[in-house]
Amino acid sequence: MFETSQIRAHAVAQRRYGLLTISLAAHTAVITAVIVMSVTSLSLPTRAPREMPLFTGVLPVVIPPPLGVRTAPHPTSAAPAQRPPARTAPNLVTAPDRIPDTIAPVGPSNGDALAPAGNPATTGYGDPNGVPGGVDTAVPQPVTATVAPEPQVYQPGGEVHGPIALHRVDPLYPRAALISHLPGQVVLLCIVDKSGQIRDAHVVSSTMSIFDQPALEALRQWRFAPGIFRGQPVDTWFELTVAFKPQ
Repeated sequence: MFETSQIRAHAVAQRRYGLLTISLAAHTAVITAVIVMSVTSLSLPTRAPREMPLFTGVLPVVIPPPLGVRTAPHPTSAAPAQRPPARTAPNLVTAPDRIPDTIAPVGPSNGDALAPAGNPATTGYGDPNGVPGGVDTAVPQPVTATVAPEPQVYQPGGEVHGPIALHRVDPLYPRAALISHLPGQVVLLCIVDKSGQIRDAHVVSSTMSIFDQPALEALRQWRFAPGIFRGQPVDTWFELTVAFKPQ
């Protein structure tokens, strides 16, 4: 029973394969016939470059308006008319038609701030022909005191010859420093005026303050010949170094 069923199944499969083969062969023959007919009915050009159509462009033709006819602009696009600026006649200065016989004098009114107070003839001040608000020359003006500038003090050197000491005075040695055998040094600076007198003497530097006062008192007693600049006596600076040495 089993073997008979298997043989029948093989027979049915072989018949199906045969029908599929016949169907494929028929379709292939039809497609081939269509292709052959299409190729045989196609005619190729013998002169291909010459038989191609040439491109000819067509330009738009604009017809101009006839001469002598002006096309009116559109009302919405027309610009508004502008009025020319009005011209005014220039102001001309002309002479008066009639010259008056008398001219009234022009003077300050009663309420004018520039009017002088009082009558110049009665007060005795001012000039009737002067300018209102000017300086009254009849009233003595205050004299401002002028301060004379201080004379220039020259530094010795070059054309400036320094002062020459005519009289010297030695300073007193402080007793406390002498007992302790303390040395000291004081640098003094002063101005020698045109008469040879000492002015503005002061201490520039000092090793101990105990030596300052004796050195200043001794320098103020010195006498000098003043400094000379271009043949004239002048105020000059003078620097002195006083050394204190115990014996």
